[in-house]
Amino acid sequence: MSTTAALIHLLQSIASLLETDFVIVYALEAFDSVQHSTVLSKMSLLDIPDNIYNWIESFFREHSHCTKFGDDVSHFCYISATIIQRSGIGPVSYVITASDLHPVNSGNLMSKYADDTYLIILASNANTFTVQLNTSRHGLMQTTCS
Repeated sequence: MSTTAALIHLLQSIASLLETDFVIVYALEAFDSVQHSTVLSKMSLLDIPDNIYNWIESFFREHSHCTKFGDDVSHFCYISATIIQRSGIGPVSYVITASDLHPVNSGNLMSKYADDTYLIILASNANTFTVQLNTSRHGLMQTTCS
């Protein structure tokens, strides 16, 4: 599917729901919200050789960052969520992670393409947003500083 086709599908989904009610569209920032444990858990279910899984696991292990402003440097913070953009494994990791995401409420829609996920909720289902996010396994980014 091309980017153009994905956009047409998204717009068509929104337009069809607008015929009955107004809608709320949430664009989920996928790469920043994916938990490493979720990616690895789903990859462990795939039929891939152990050495490949171990290589992927080591890729996600112990990523950290710090901030430098002038001469000041913060402590390093270890990151347990986020997929490194422009990495070779990034898009595949997201596709595997998002493959089983689906709307919780039958009136809601979800559109996925590459690393983009859109949750489309009818106004009458606006109260389902929190439940949707909790069940979709898009946890918030967690860090541990040292």
